[in-house]
Amino acid sequence: MPVSGPERVPAGSVFAVPNGAAGIREVRLRAEGEGWALGLVDEHGEFAFPVGVGGWAESAPDGVPIAAVGGWEGDAFRAEVLFLETPHTLGVTCAANGSATVQWLTEPLHAAGIREQRHP
Repeated sequence: MPVSGPERVPAGSVFAVPNGAAGIREVRLRAEGEGWALGLVDEHGEFAFPVGVGGWAESAPDGVPIAAVGGWEGDAFRAEVLFLETPHTLGVTCAANGSATVQWLTEPLHAAGIREQRHP
């Protein structure tokens, strides 16, 4: 997993996601305290959460238990988001060119939306 490092992409940046997994069309990266926060934007709005630097940060945006960790790898910010009540993990990469990649590392068999990744 990436490590923390100097900011290479301005905090508050918005990244377009062409053909994003889980219906994600935009990623928002912002500084939060001594770490970072990501906002994954889909048709329902922003799914925002803290990203641990050097360790996992647990939260439950919209009632979905997750853990996230991330940091800088070269000129890109990379994060992994674990959906704690499922075996699924989402990878997020924000590039210096203003684009982002969002992909399932373990793809759901059924509902692929981020808000559906919890125990019913």
